[in-house]
Order: sequence, then structure tokens, then C-alpha cells
Amino acid sequence: MALRWRSSFSCNIKEIDNQHKRLFEISSKLNILAPISSKIDFKDEIVEVINELKEYAIYHFDYEEKMMQKFNFEDFEKHRLQHNAFVKRVLELEQEHLKFNRSQTVISIIDFLTGWITAHILKTDMKYKDFFNDIGIY
Repeated sequence: MALRWRSSFSCNIKEIDNQHKRLFEISSKLNILAPISSKIDFKDEIVEVINELKEYAIYHFDYEEKMMQKFNFEDFEKHRLQHNAFVKRVLELEQEHLKFNRSQTVISIIDFLTGWITAHILKTDMKYKDFFNDIGIY
């Protein structure tokens, strides 16, 4: 299932929304490669997309975490632990792909990303939406 941005994902903070949209764009590249990866070896391209996603996620997580620390967001530690778990799981999935080089692993990565990103934004990130908006950050 391809990740598509919807207004319900908006945290009403322009920079964070833009970063979330970018994560959606990067992960959608895997959806393009998945159906054809069982017929043609797109290992290099898939690894490139996974690396891009990993690097951008780390950049985005760092941005969010610095904002939370700067303004003393009370759920910072729980949020940070979720970010760390995401990176750890992407690394595990990447290793599975490199080891087995199967299209099913790509589908597993897509499923994980779709579930995690949507749940994280719609539940966890929405917890800071009002906090930041209330102090004038949009």
C-alpha cells in the first residue's frame, strides 16, 4: 500500500509537515520497485532508497527531538525511544534484504513503513501538535 499524504496527517507545523511529506515521497519509491523486483534485480536501487529513507528519517527525528527538548515537551523520552526503534527496525529489514535479496523483503519493508509512519504521525506526533501550536509554533 502506497503512503499518500492526507490533511489528517498535518501537525499544523509547516516544517514538520514538509518533512513528513518528504518521508512519504521517499517510501513511495519502494512501491514503484516492489512489483518488478521479483523479475529484475533492483538490489542497488532498493538499497539506495532504504539509505535515503534512513538518512532522512534520522534528520527528521533529530529536528523533532531538538524542538521537544528546546520547549520541554513532557513526552520527549517516549517519543525518542519510538524514533530509535524505527531506525533499528529499518536496519534489520535492510539486512534481511541484503541477505536474501527477495521481493518479499521489500514488501515487508513497505508494510512496516506504512504502518509505522501512519501510526506514529496520527497518534504520537499529534500529541505535540497542540503543545507547539499553543506556544505559537506553526
